[in-house]
Amino acid sequence: MKQLLGIYSLLFLMSCSSKIDEHFITEHESELQSIVQESLKSNIDTLDAKGDHEISKRLKDLGVERLEIKYKAHSYDFISADSLIYFSIEDGNLWEPTKYLVYDFSKTPRKFGNIYLIGASYDRKQISDRWYYETIGFD
Repeated sequence: MKQLLGIYSLLFLMSCSSKIDEHFITEHESELQSIVQESLKSNIDTLDAKGDHEISKRLKDLGVERLEIKYKAHSYDFISADSLIYFSIEDGNLWEPTKYLVYDFSKTPRKFGNIYLIGASYDRKQISDRWYYETIGFD
């Protein structure tokens, strides 16, 4: 009985993971692009999906937890550059990496490319000139 309960618990935790992956960007690019433009026009730095703002409701509908716009480079960023928008997807599962959709809104896209850090749980895939999909796990 305890083994069966353990298996059900594990299956439940695995089913809680977010279905957002690199294909999500191409499937929802027009909505994401609209959110980007409205956020920049409204001078938003950070927005939570649990807020009352109209963009918050749209983020929640997409399954995005948080929107953060970087106007200045920070030393803790994996891509240390300004003009980036991070859409963070946190699924609450400790075993799943945190996922980010990253948009480069600089005048000329910088094309950071793909990267996979061996020995660390960090992966970045370039989806288009301006869109990236990142996963950051627990090291």
